[in-house]
This record gives sequence, structure tokens and C-alpha cells, in this order.
Amino acid sequence: MPELVLGPMLRYVSDTEAVVWVETDEACEVEVLEHRARTFGVEGHHYALVCVRGLEPARTYEYGVSLEGESRWPEPGSELPKSVIRTVDPEGRVDLIFGSCRVALPHHPPYTLTKDKDERGRGLDALHTLALSMLESEPDGGRSSSSCSATRSTLTRSRRRPRSSFARSGTRPSRRARR
Repeated sequence: MPELVLGPMLRYVSDTEAVVWVETDEACEVEVLEHRARTFGVEGHHYALVCVRGLEPARTYEYGVSLEGESRWPEPGSELPKSVIRTVDPEGRVDLIFGSCRVALPHHPPYTLTKDKDERGRGLDALHTLALSMLESEPDGGRSSSSCSATRSTLTRSRRRPRSSFARSGTRPSRRARR
């Protein structure tokens, strides 16, 4: 049965459409909000872009991801917020947030502490931190805003299968170890 490797990530959203990106471990059919797409392959990797059409402007849609008809996201028992698509309000204001993952923000404790002193220390990325602060604040009065669900996937992936000891520890391996 296919599994998610990365994603879901909201790649595009308008007032009536959205595109959700995923990477899977094998070729399969991907479903988001009753819209389906087959994966395509690049150098042994399997990706899908699911185009979700017919959405209503200025609405929020919670969504999950199924692979070959089996639910794969959100993971059972996850404490992370559900993935959402927030369509653009053509009459409203749009706030665009972007950033580079793996930046420890905000720049105050506990985020500036080492992981030995606080589990929220270095290694937590900027978009995830921002999303958590948005969840704790009051609703934004109808303004459209978007956060990146890829951040969640990055955190999930790194817990499951770090690519290297560098990814786990945050320290660069010695030159000898890299050979």
C-alpha cells in the first residue's frame, strides 16, 4: 500500500481552485476533496498535483489525502491541526506569508534555546511557529491568510526517517564521516 513521503502542501489557491502537491513512495492515485490525480515519476520519485476545482470563494475547506482509496493524511492521533484550503475572497485583503524552512523563529526563548534545554528549541521552522501563533490568536476578522502544510509534513518526515545524522543532530558531520 502506498505511503506519503512528503506533503500535502498547498501549492496554489484562488477564489475557486486549489492545487495540492504530494510525494509518495510508489505510483498510485491520490485523492483530495473528491478530486483525483495519478502520480508521475521523476528520477525514481513519485509526485502528484491534485487540482481541486469548484470551490466557493472566501471559504475554508478541511481536507485529507487518500492514496489508492486509503486515508493517509492526517495521521491517526496527530496533535497537528487539520490541513485546510482557504479560498481567496475577491473582495477581501490577502496576506501572503512565505519563508525558508528550518529557521528558528521567533527570536526569543524557548525557540532560541537548544533542544537540550527545551524541545521547542533550534530546528523548529519559521512557518510552523507562525502557524502555532496564529492558532492561539483570535480570528483575523475575515482576512485571507495561508500557512504552509508542507511544514507539517517536513516535521512528520524528519521524525520518521531523518536523512542523516546531520538532520537529527543539527551538527555537521566531520569530513571523515562524510566520505
